[in-house]
Amino acid sequence: MRFSLFYNFDVLPPKQLTELYRDVEAQAIAADKLGFDAIWLAEHHFALYDRLPSPLLFLARLSAITQQIRLGSAIVKAPYYHPLRLAEDTALLDVLSRGRVRLGVGSGAKNKPQEFVPFGVALEEKSARTCEIIAILHQAFVSGWVNFEG
Repeated sequence: MRFSLFYNFDVLPPKQLTELYRDVEAQAIAADKLGFDAIWLAEHHFALYDRLPSPLLFLARLSAITQQIRLGSAIVKAPYYHPLRLAEDTALLDVLSRGRVRLGVGSGAKNKPQEFVPFGVALEEKSARTCEIIAILHQAFVSGWVNFEG
């Protein structure tokens, strides 16, 4: 059996966001030493509670303070990103972490329009956009080249 950690980054008063981030760092170090398989981070924007705007950036931090635990996004909200930037950032993180990255992508929750509007993403386009981004990411990671019209 394998064990993983998952963080949605719920911040409830009186806890502060910086305190939560430090707690997650300490727990990641402990889980790494205990032989846990992975740590998964969720992406959220503009919410009063779930607050981690950049799982890849936080995973880069965790890669520097852990040795073997796998580092995963659960999920990166694909419609917010340019697919080539997402592919490059993920590839760089995978190199820095010595091959420990697991990229989870998705379209995001339908019931949170406050996350989509500031990124200029229409809710009715998010699914189609996510499908295109997944296809582009697949091309980039499998062949190293992208040839896509969409």
